[in-house]
Amino acid sequence: MPDPAKYVTLAFADAAVIMLGLTLAISTLQRRSFLNLVRFRRMFGLWTFAYATLHALAVLTLLWEWRDGLETLFRRPYALLGGLAWVILAAMALTSTKGWQKRLKKNWIRLHAMVYIAGLLVLVHWYWLTRADYGLPVLATVIYLGLMVERRQKLARLLA
Repeated sequence: MPDPAKYVTLAFADAAVIMLGLTLAISTLQRRSFLNLVRFRRMFGLWTFAYATLHALAVLTLLWEWRDGLETLFRRPYALLGGLAWVILAAMALTSTKGWQKRLKKNWIRLHAMVYIAGLLVLVHWYWLTRADYGLPVLATVIYLGLMVERRQKLARLLA
């Protein structure tokens, strides 16, 4: 293993992307099967946020210097997109409880619909960082777009 810091950083990133994809796929899997998976969506979303946070911390501590973090974040557009996706996931994680659902009412639904924006930001972040093998980013994009096409009516209502 030539670069353990890069390996750890990418392992957390991969885990976050996989968990985000599974979180997005839960509704589709429930509609198309007999499985009752919606009750696990919050847990999957929180694990997505946990892995994204570990990825961000690994980048900040292992690949960058803490003090250079904000400067680097704004100097590198791919890092800014990753940071924005993390902020969306953080807002969703912080408001994922029943109490927040009651407090935010319809705004809770709008806030949590931003997961689709986070997914798009993550994909662009990933493409910008990929140097050679685009196989996994393309596969993730096809899955993401398939899920978005299935949700087109719901998304249209949310954006209206």
